[in-house]
Amino acid sequence: MILQPIRNQIVERISRVGEASVHHISSQQEIDAHTYHYHQSLEVIIVKAGTAEGLVGEMIGELHKGMVVLLGSEVPHRVLRASSDCALLLVHIPTEFLKWDST
Repeated sequence: MILQPIRNQIVERISRVGEASVHHISSQQEIDAHTYHYHQSLEVIIVKAGTAEGLVGEMIGELHKGMVVLLGSEVPHRVLRASSDCALLLVHIPTEFLKWDST
């Protein structure tokens, strides 16, 4: 039996993974500017510093430095409160990245 090489789908799609941005939240005014919203993409939240309290769907939870959170697409969320040193790294990943071609 001859094995056919499998196309490396990760390498082919890696350039389309998404965009990363760092958000430093230092005032209640900045927090209020981020309304309750959702994305068509997945969102990975990495807490780089400080703490933040957030609303995800109907749940309220606290995030601490070192935590990593994955939100599914179209999950409503927002930051309610944050410490003065809060820094969040946000990565948006298109949902089609997780759809694998079986050919």
